[in-house]
Amino acid sequence: MIILKKYNNEDIIKKLYKKHFNKNLIINDNIIYNLFDKKNIVGYVIYKIKNSDIYLDWIYAPNYGKIFMERLERKFKKEKYSNIMLNLSIDPTENIDTVMKRINFYISLQYKVYDIKFRKKYGPLLYLKKKL
Repeated sequence: MIILKKYNNEDIIKKLYKKHFNKNLIINDNIIYNLFDKKNIVGYVIYKIKNSDIYLDWIYAPNYGKIFMERLERKFKKEKYSNIMLNLSIDPTENIDTVMKRINFYISLQYKVYDIKFRKKYGPLLYLKKKL
């Protein structure tokens, strides 16, 4: 059974965050939700709320991305938020297949590019949005 639950100080998320960002998790105004498959954490998301929009800062859910995003979208829609916003980086040092898979993943979920920032060092940054 797959369920979405609000972060409750789980050590596994702290360890994953440390691995991903090489720094300790600080909550501040971030909201964190975990995705559980039975009793195992299989993903987490970090986001902020600004006005009536959700800004996703980080999503991690290997092999559970689609179901995680669908559950989040249902939750946000039920709570009457207007849009989900996220940034998609295209790092020129990344494997092209990995980048294409990530881009196509968000396209398949009906996210649209609304702006692009061209960065010399890190490659383009796509700003994506989905109306709920």
